[in-house]
Amino acid sequence: FTLKHVAGLRPALDAGTFGDVGEDLVDAILAEAGRFASEEVAPLYKIGDEQGAVLSGAAVTMPPGWKELYRRWIDGGWNALSAPEEFGGQALPTMLGVAALEMWNSAAMA
Repeated sequence: FTLKHVAGLRPALDAGTFGDVGEDLVDAILAEAGRFASEEVAPLYKIGDEQGAVLSGAAVTMPPGWKELYRRWIDGGWNALSAPEEFGGQALPTMLGVAALEMWNSAAMA
């Protein structure tokens, strides 16, 4: 509701500000971002909180599962939702990327 009505996404979509991006695509992206948060990120919260990342020299060691999670996040294109297409992004509205980031950060704040 907030994204579409308060932040002004719906009028921007209606005006064609984001090209062919429509409400159905936005809803699908948010649903999948929520699924990724609850099924992929949230299960790693406890181990991430308990073990944390370890910096040793120039290397960072992540708790079990986090490296694989990061790979799935990259492979899913989540890292480039609102990045420009010329840099490999999807050029989606920044507010959509922020909404997805909020879900993932809330799923595991570790």
